Amino acid sequence: MPSSPAQGPNYTRRALWLSGVIVVAGLIYTGIWYYLAGELNERVAAALLHANQNGVRANCEEPEIHGYPFRLGVRCRSVFYEDVKEGVSFRAEAAETAANIYNPQHVVVKVESPVTLMLPFLPQLNLRWKELGLSAQLDRPLPSRVSIAGSNIQLFPDDAEDGPVAQMSAGELHARQMEQDLELATTFHDLVITDGVAPNIPALEGRAMVLVNDGVSMLENRNLDLRGHKGQIEEMVIGVVGKKAAISLSGPMEVDRDGYLTGQLRIKVDDPVGTARILADVFPSAADPIRSATGMLTALGNATVELRIVRGNVFLGFIPLGTIPPI
Repeated sequence: MPSSPAQGPNYTRRALWLSGVIVVAGLIYTGIWYYLAGELNERVAAALLHANQNGVRANCEEPEIHGYPFRLGVRCRSVFYEDVKEGVSFRAEAAETAANIYNPQHVVVKVESPVTLMLPFLPQLNLRWKELGLSAQLDRPLPSRVSIAGSNIQLFPDDAEDGPVAQMSAGELHARQMEQDLELATTFHDLVITDGVAPNIPALEGRAMVLVNDGVSMLENRNLDLRGHKGQIEEMVIGVVGKKAAISLSGPMEVDRDGYLTGQLRIKVDDPVGTARILADVFPSAADPIRSATGMLTALGNATVELRIVRGNVFLGFIPLGTIPPI
């Protein structure tokens, strides 16, 4: 009992020391955060300066560093990117990036809807969505992984008076480096394309995984021309929502210097009769060969058959189905 009065001041001193250490640590951490924020601000300015050359324009309007205390990122009032050489442009009203302090290489990106998009040989398009998120694992010279996921995605023509030309309830796209190859994976649900773009297409759902040989080098060189390149369809499944009709594909593909496709694919058709009926409606000019192939597919049941593409000419077994124009 006599020692109790002495313990009071001792505990008080310890509490004061602990409080002081916490305050000092907080001040040091805050200083480090603002130092990193300044470094990030300078890197953004340098990156934009470096990007604006060789026919490329890029801009982040009113960049603002945000995320204190545990995250660090850049917020732009609007963003713009244009590559005159590739005929690609992108504009968004607002965008922001963020990364956790303890894992700065993993970056999350949020872009506000809508986005104005221009691609080669297409009119200007507007992309809208309810939710959309992007994440990337940064590496040099390109991210090692990129993922995009969204819901209620709609694609409008520039005038946007007649409603969307395509929409889907949900979709995802993932890309990762496989040494110098690029692996792409995607899923989509309730994809609806209007008759003005392609008539008689029912609501679709599916998934795909594709390997593009030397795809990383293509991105590094900003050359997205597929001519002279090879790849592998590891899996591709496209089906009609609410029905058994579906087509599964896998196998190697290549595009020659003239843009013609050549490949040897394994194909399986679920509900051949129903699938053939839908394909005949979508491709009326190829209705007769499609119906000719239906009997063979029905007889084979769930077995896979060979779909050959020789310089754009498509054959199911020995039955010619039509041609694919050069890309």
